Amino acid sequence: MGQHPVYPSKSFPPGIHYIKISLFEAPKGSILVQACNSKGTWDSGISKEFKSKFPKSFKEYNKYCTTNPSYYTDGTALITAPENGYDVGCLITSTNYGSKLNAEQTILINTKHALESLNQKYKNIVFYSNKFNSGY
Repeated sequence: MGQHPVYPSKSFPPGIHYIKISLFEAPKGSILVQACNSKGTWDSGISKEFKSKFPKSFKEYNKYCTTNPSYYTDGTALITAPENGYDVGCLITSTNYGSKLNAEQTILINTKHALESLNQKYKNIVFYSNKFNSGY
């Protein structure tokens, strides 16, 4: 994990490490992961930043969401094609966004399934993410 300090914590499951860096300072070749909705929008918060830095990844994610029903995409993980030295990971944790988010329990279940999906598709990967679902 390079030159950035790793902060071990008993509150994280084994294999998860807290590193205090800007997400976009992760080593090139990393997978940058964010929690997303299944409407295919990245219009606020860190998603807006992802959209400006990774427009092709946004288009791939948007197509995935708009061509598949939410009952198919919720709780899944999508890794987009490499762009600007990174792969972008989308954890589909809620059908909607803003004031129309799914219930807290649904988001947590979808997050668990999306992380399991990510792990099944990409065994033993290292990915970097912001603190998603931090309110829950």
